[in-house]
Amino acid sequence: MRRSFQLSTASAALLLIGCNQEGAPTEPSTAVTIPPAFAATVQHQTQRFSFPAGGLNPCTGEETPGTGQFFSQSNVVAQPSGGFHVAQAFNVSYVLTGAITGDRYLGRDTEHVNFSTSGGADSVFTFVANVRVRTAGPRNDFVLQVRVHQTVNANGVLTVSRGEQTIECR
Repeated sequence: MRRSFQLSTASAALLLIGCNQEGAPTEPSTAVTIPPAFAATVQHQTQRFSFPAGGLNPCTGEETPGTGQFFSQSNVVAQPSGGFHVAQAFNVSYVLTGAITGDRYLGRDTEHVNFSTSGGADSVFTFVANVRVRTAGPRNDFVLQVRVHQTVNANGVLTVSRGEQTIECR
């Protein structure tokens, strides 16, 4: 089964919220230093938390309540010219229980987000997600893959917008 998926540039910008924490401490260097007006600013952020999880197994139709563990790492590089690049990696693990069968579902979700702009109207956004959930029984496992790419030119015109979402029962 194939389904299309679209994500707006505004949604991409929402992913940037929370990335404005102070950068990691730096050590003095004996190398040639770059004057502050020409240096990039680098910020790092790590998050970890638990949350209630669950949903519907698209292969069996069974509700699967449970819990999840979320871990993310974000890096933001801001250029003095006004442009920036954001790279984020998300790892989520799930332990779910089938509401009807009582089967235990184990899931792993990895996602990568990249967003960059030169400081003007132009930007490039990519998002890739791979979700794998497995349990006992034939064709009860499923794999969800999402890929999104958008490019906006210097005039603020969306020139590329591709998105795809696939679900496969195994």
